[in-house]
Amino acid sequence: MNQSQGESLFMQGKIDEAVVELQKEAKMGAPRAMYLIGCCLREGYGHVEADERKAVKWFQKGYEEGSALCGISLVNGTDDQEMWDIVNECFPRVLKAAVSGDVLAMDEAGRFYLGALIVNFEEGIKWLTKAALAEYWRALYDLGSAYEEGYAVPRNEERAMLCFKKAAEFHDQYSEYKVGEMLLSSWKKEKDTKKAAEWLKKSWKHGNGEAAMLLASVYENSDDKEDQEKAFRWYERAAEAGIPRAQYAAGMMYLEGHGTEENRDEAFRWIEAAAENGVDEAEAVLEHNGYMI
Repeated sequence: MNQSQGESLFMQGKIDEAVVELQKEAKMGAPRAMYLIGCCLREGYGHVEADERKAVKWFQKGYEEGSALCGISLVNGTDDQEMWDIVNECFPRVLKAAVSGDVLAMDEAGRFYLGALIVNFEEGIKWLTKAALAEYWRALYDLGSAYEEGYAVPRNEERAMLCFKKAAEFHDQYSEYKVGEMLLSSWKKEKDTKKAAEWLKKSWKHGNGEAAMLLASVYENSDDKEDQEKAFRWYERAAEAGIPRAQYAAGMMYLEGHGTEENRDEAFRWIEAAAENGVDEAEAVLEHNGYMI
């Protein structure tokens, strides 16, 4: 199958560049580009801000243009009758495309079979594996997640790590995060904090705010005083990415002496943001200091 410029960039994991081209292609009426834009918006790939509402709009537009991939992506947001109408219309076409070698369709078929609507573990893993063998990074992440969680396959953290590392070669921020997270876990005899930090920094660079949050917690738990300052800076980055717990942590570290005296207002700016985002401890701090939200 011939790929457009936008799809080619997407498959290489060059998400930010891909989105620019995909938007041009979508404006020209390309439903496949609409599907990929929807995927980026739904998952928050690259530096695209996750927005389910916008994702659904693109999937709807692509479905109206005849895309079965977009149709299947709409299933969770429809009522019962409409859902089954879309499934009956689109899923056979997705399977046909998967059989013909379309890796995007392979991944969607795998996801669909492992979902809550029509569960078939054997078929789901089969299609994810086919797409993963074709080095589609999204399928590699999906397959790695299945092995890590023991969902549809026996739990196998070694295989999960292999999948995540392969997907990370395509700069998938979520796979880079998983590699870092697993290196910090107890699945091996010893944690590798240094390598974990390297992977989490890559994930952050590629747009994952949660990676900054985890990296901050790694530094905060260190006995090295210099690492405490690193933790503060990474909490700030995660806070700027909109992570509520990081907003609270950054604010509290300001109050504990990080930053300068003039930054007290900055501390309460972050704590107030955390409270508005549902962090209960932040509300208690504001109340104690006479702040109203």
